[in-house]
Amino acid sequence: MKRNILQKMLAIFSALLLLLISCVSVSALGTTQKLVSVLSGVSRDVLIPALPFVSSNSGLDMLDEALSKHQNGQDAGILGSAIEMALQHTDAGTLQNMIDSMRLLDEGFRQTCQEIYQNREGLSLSAAESRGVEILIQEADQAGLQAALNSHQISKGMIAKFLQAATLLNNGEAFLGMDREGAFFVKSFPTALLESLEAIWQADGMDFSLTQQISEGVTSLNSVLTASERNSVGLLFYKAGLLDSAPSYSPPTQEVEKLPGASSGSYEKTDSEKENTGADLTFNVTEDGLISVAGTYENPVVYRVEGTKLIPVTMALYIDGAIVAELSKGQYAVKEVSPYFSDCSGWSKPYIEALYARGIVGGKAEGIFAPEDSITREEFVKLIIELFDMKDDNATTTFVDVPADAWYYSYVASAQQYGIVNGVSSTEFGVGEKIKRQDMAKIISQILTQKGLSAVPADPSAFGDYASIAPYAQPHVLAVCGLDIVSGDDKGNFNPAQSATRGEAAKMIYGVLKAVLLRGK
Repeated sequence: MKRNILQKMLAIFSALLLLLISCVSVSALGTTQKLVSVLSGVSRDVLIPALPFVSSNSGLDMLDEALSKHQNGQDAGILGSAIEMALQHTDAGTLQNMIDSMRLLDEGFRQTCQEIYQNREGLSLSAAESRGVEILIQEADQAGLQAALNSHQISKGMIAKFLQAATLLNNGEAFLGMDREGAFFVKSFPTALLESLEAIWQADGMDFSLTQQISEGVTSLNSVLTASERNSVGLLFYKAGLLDSAPSYSPPTQEVEKLPGASSGSYEKTDSEKENTGADLTFNVTEDGLISVAGTYENPVVYRVEGTKLIPVTMALYIDGAIVAELSKGQYAVKEVSPYFSDCSGWSKPYIEALYARGIVGGKAEGIFAPEDSITREEFVKLIIELFDMKDDNATTTFVDVPADAWYYSYVASAQQYGIVNGVSSTEFGVGEKIKRQDMAKIISQILTQKGLSAVPADPSAFGDYASIAPYAQPHVLAVCGLDIVSGDDKGNFNPAQSATRGEAAKMIYGVLKAVLLRGK
């Protein structure tokens, strides 16, 4: 009987620590020993009936009262024996601190965590987001965390759901941001809650600082994880609402020796119609001033050779049996490339792979593009700015929702400076919002107009739902349709207010690149 009561008492505090995991997992790499030892000592069947004690204020009141009576030598009731046995493993002050700490956490948050655990609720995760959970567990697994999570049937999706619940403690605000170098930084934390929790434990002389733990945890994430790993963890945090915007991953610059067998040659940029380099490549100057490199290829990429580095040339595509490119004087190499993404197939694959190889788009993690995911406004602006090499690190923006230290700041600022974007209001850009197809068309149309590229606009009859396109976007949609950059669906509709997928965005960006290289022909 006493053993059953002890199990129940352990279950109560297992639940306490289980609920706390969503608060500390951001900063607790390497600090999970207590959580693991307690979770490993109690089964899920025992823990579930005990959860109401910590998820409700009335349950905490019962624990508080039982401990107080025991300390005063009074009959503590049904929980008396459990209190006595719990005190064999800790002292009354620590026990009281645990109860008081739980009381500071919003009751709605505690009940949400109970429901997640009890009902095995979890978020649906992409491959990259799932990898983010694996990375966090791996970094903390010196304490056997994975085994403990498995024993309680806590899935990756449930961990993400716990993290999402943690935003309830911060008024739904994101805890973290990510700077231009892909490093995490603390953006917003419930300072009053942290100070109250610290006060409880520091009153007993314990050297305890949640603020310091959070700071050290974020530093650990930045120093221990690679750029790709931080990106996966960042995608997880963004999915859970802990990160203010989706991160963006770009692969490292390739080195020449990693691309053996590339054809190479020097282009001197003369006025002659044909410039034979005497090497592997022959550069032909077209009537439009472009460079045409003849040859039989499948998926060629043109690289500019700079020392030991190969820099992919953005403005270069294989069109109708020849590479068409905008080149300046320099040394170049052409190389066939293999598909990179493991999750791309169907109609969008060639566009995605072509843009990735040219450094225009990045994946969500190594080998992962997530073509069916939505694309945000800032993500699309980055694509179009990167395509035309228009990023100005000195540009500034008036949008109040674009933090100066965010990875997308320079892209949004550059786009506003060039007059190719408008915000969702006069003061806000709309960070984190899914971009609508009509807004993508407007941005593309405006930037092509600035580049002096135009074509005969399509007729409004091209789209069955033309009337539903916002008036501000109608001429832009027709313009990009005239350049064969966008088209209707199988029913002839443009779907202007529909958010685009990453795969659809890749196709549109590819269409822009092709239209520029063909000069709208």
